[in-house]
Amino acid sequence: MKNLLGGALVWILIVSATPALGADYDWTGVYVGVNAGVGVNDSKYRIQTDIRDPLPGFAETNGLREENQNLNDTAFTGGAQAGYNWHVNRFVLGVELDFNYNGVDQTSIVDRPLASPLAGNVIYHASQRFDWFGTVRGRLGVTALPQWLVYATGGLAYGHVSSETTGFFTATEDRYAGSGSATLPGWTVGAGSEWGISPAWSAKLEYLYVDLGTFSYTSECVNCLANGITNGPFLRTDVTTREHIVRFGLNYRFGGGSR
Repeated sequence: MKNLLGGALVWILIVSATPALGADYDWTGVYVGVNAGVGVNDSKYRIQTDIRDPLPGFAETNGLREENQNLNDTAFTGGAQAGYNWHVNRFVLGVELDFNYNGVDQTSIVDRPLASPLAGNVIYHASQRFDWFGTVRGRLGVTALPQWLVYATGGLAYGHVSSETTGFFTATEDRYAGSGSATLPGWTVGAGSEWGISPAWSAKLEYLYVDLGTFSYTSECVNCLANGITNGPFLRTDVTTREHIVRFGLNYRFGGGSR
């Protein structure tokens, strides 16, 4: 957070130190750029035990073994973007694509007693790794000043998420292990502010909310067969991936400047 505030201060200094570029400043054109910032995880997981072929009189699931946890770590994110702007009067319409590294890699550990009539403790280790993401977004902005653009943005998002779960029940000593990964579709929405440093260069501060939905996988019981349990118990982990992103960017626009 200190690095983010420091970056915001640098951006403000750049804006305040940049001379006005004139009332005919034009945002139209193709641009490419880079970005860097911080991602704040807003994800969660749910672990539930299931039995594929329950014995007579037994339920398929056991709510006493269920676990729900939030994931809220922070990590670095950075990447590159490209887009095109149309400047019409005070309005700027655009489309932008980006592709980004994402550093979220978090593990949650739970060790708690089971409620009666179950005995012993349950120990869960569940991890989430959000490796990378990309977006395809529209942008709609207005020029507060000729060289100062304020905009809203939103569109499609996609990204790669992986997860691992292990479970251990101390009373029965059954152990579970499993993992899953997926490239997920989703959506994103946000807003930003961009300042024209020169006819071709601009700097931006941007917020995005990314939601990639939920994917599930199973963790098999690795020692149940040896203990004489043959009806296939397993854990199902549901991972919901969401993230708040605040980032700075620098764009170079081809053919930009004045109209």
